[in-house]
Amino acid sequence: MELIFNWNNNSIYNNYKTIEEVIKEWKQTYYLEEWRFESEEQAMINGMYNLFNSEWNDGKKRGQDFLEENEIDYKLIKAIEDVYICYEKECEYDVKIDLMEDKLDFIFLQHAEKELKNVITEHKLNVDFWGY
Repeated sequence: MELIFNWNNNSIYNNYKTIEEVIKEWKQTYYLEEWRFESEEQAMINGMYNLFNSEWNDGKKRGQDFLEENEIDYKLIKAIEDVYICYEKECEYDVKIDLMEDKLDFIFLQHAEKELKNVITEHKLNVDFWGY
């Protein structure tokens, strides 16, 4: 399981932006140390949301890349299935995915959203603005 999350978080073998790279870009481009207005807060959160969508919600085949770059054994298949089931239960919409690479795409999407929302919360911003 750790291999899956680490690949999405900061792997040099990940051909796409990692969560750490997106957070760094967000801090450089959108984050204000001090803000006074709700509109500024919302703009910072929208910046993170837009970075999230441009990297994880755009049809890129992260799962396929992950599978091509890693040795697949029973433990990894079981971890993918377990994580998929957990995120499927948490998801607010109906998810039924059969292919392993598509399950990984879903896992990477859900994991990135959760991690990026945590960053918003850590910076004492209102995560309810996510997606508005």
